[in-house]
Amino acid sequence: LIELRDKGVVKHVGITDLQLENLRWVIDRVPTGTIDTVLNFCHFCLNDDALVDYLDYFEEKGIGVINASPFSMGLLTQRGAPDWHPASIPLKELCKKAMQYCLGKKYPIEKLAIQYAVSNPRVTTTLFSTARPSAVLKNIEWANEPLDEELLGEVKKILQPMHRDTWLNS
Repeated sequence: LIELRDKGVVKHVGITDLQLENLRWVIDRVPTGTIDTVLNFCHFCLNDDALVDYLDYFEEKGIGVINASPFSMGLLTQRGAPDWHPASIPLKELCKKAMQYCLGKKYPIEKLAIQYAVSNPRVTTTLFSTARPSAVLKNIEWANEPLDEELLGEVKKILQPMHRDTWLNS
């Protein structure tokens, strides 16, 4: 990839991993400037904000940060996590409780999740996936609306017992 970047075939080189410490491990072992971007998933969402602990490091290295999976691979949706999701049962249950709380407030948890995920200006961009084109437009709409800070605080209290609970692989 470095040769392709040097030849102008690709513009940037990035790495992806769920585990933030793995990203840092790689970056610490390659020449400065080798890595242009990192993509990390499930670590800047309502139930896990561990990515913020690495932002200073990435900025010092001049590395752009791509946050992915603001719905924590389905945990933070009305549909819920798929059967294969590697999260613990207690985390799945708390996320369901948070989703139900949001429904009671007539505020989809997906909306809050998107708004939170795009709220940190230090994160270059956020990626989400969907099977429906209409959901793309809805997520863009939500991202441009103000974040309900009070609801965010209430949902974070619900999720607090499992805050930053993660899994080793997905």
